[in-house]
Amino acid sequence: MDECKPLIHGLDGLNSEELVTPMGLLSQLVLRSPAYAQQFLEGGGLDEALTSRLLAPTNPPPVLVDALLAGAYTRSRFSPT
Repeated sequence: MDECKPLIHGLDGLNSEELVTPMGLLSQLVLRSPAYAQQFLEGGGLDEALTSRLLAPTNPPPVLVDALLAGAYTRSRFSPT
């Protein structure tokens, strides 16, 4: 089952403040399980447009931290060496 993809696609309509909870959940899933990290990658969690949106300086600090954690862990796990 793919739990991350619906969460990632659900981020589209949310404003900065509304991103806090779903990004916290995504970050926890990715950090706790390589399977979720793979789902995050395959679901578009590292797409350039989404990454830019999540790392916008106007977002609350928890969104920035969770986006960085999820992205860094996923890249470290699945980037070619």
